[in-house]
Amino acid sequence: ADGLDRKAVDHVFCWTGDARIILAIIKLVEDRLNLAHDMRAGVRAVIVVEDSVRQYSSFLSMLYGELMKQSESLVAEGLNDLHRLVRMRARPKVLLARSYEEAMALYDKYEEAIIAVISDVRFARRGEEDPEAGLALVREIRARAPDLAIMVQSAEGANAKQAELLGVAYADKNSPQLLKEIRDFVKEALGFGDFVFRLPNRWEVGRARHAYELEQMLVTVPAASIAYHAARNHFSHWLTARCMFSIAKLLRSRRADEFSGPEEIRAFLIKALVTELTRQQEGAISDYSASKR
Repeated sequence: ADGLDRKAVDHVFCWTGDARIILAIIKLVEDRLNLAHDMRAGVRAVIVVEDSVRQYSSFLSMLYGELMKQSESLVAEGLNDLHRLVRMRARPKVLLARSYEEAMALYDKYEEAIIAVISDVRFARRGEEDPEAGLALVREIRARAPDLAIMVQSAEGANAKQAELLGVAYADKNSPQLLKEIRDFVKEALGFGDFVFRLPNRWEVGRARHAYELEQMLVTVPAASIAYHAARNHFSHWLTARCMFSIAKLLRSRRADEFSGPEEIRAFLIKALVTELTRQQEGAISDYSASKR
């Protein structure tokens, strides 16, 4: 890829025998072109930082495959065919950066939409390869967004300890469990799986499969769990994945410390959910499901 005119060539990919690379190439270009428009509606984005053509060719093929799979898992929750189609098209966008400066430029431009960062550790910074560029990137972004979901990837084992010290997820590029680690990160960070209510010590106290169950569980879960998730924008992330953009935006506009306590947050969430779920049903012909009240 060296010597290429980057004004004429957006990305270089390496064919690894995985047909999903075609999907990754098309979607990567579409995401970069559409994000500025789509983020106004509430669509979120993930920044991937990797400078190796072979590595990002393989990784993006895997990541897009997982994003499409997880998006499809939410389609069944839609009220009808149109609602399910909207959910499929509103999956998180992916932005690729090959250097520290490029990653920070993307973060600065789309900060409001960034929901997660997945970064290598060794890549270019100030025009030269830096073995700790990814760690510096994490520190810079963490200073501005303390609760943003971040995963560090590396083939160098010593970086696992650095990731632990920074309080971010870590994935070993050489591990046979890499796909599972990526899948688990994507499900939790991007809100694709169940909403898992946890206490501050990460102990699970309940889970909701869809927005209706979330509303019901909010009535009874411990106040400490509500405070924990509200402080980290977990509710808005999870609802964004389900295309409930208006309520997600409303939740992001209110910081947890603006409320008198977790009970006020609980009441606010329940009222907002009831209002949004009622609005969604108005004028919509839903496919009947006994699980939806």
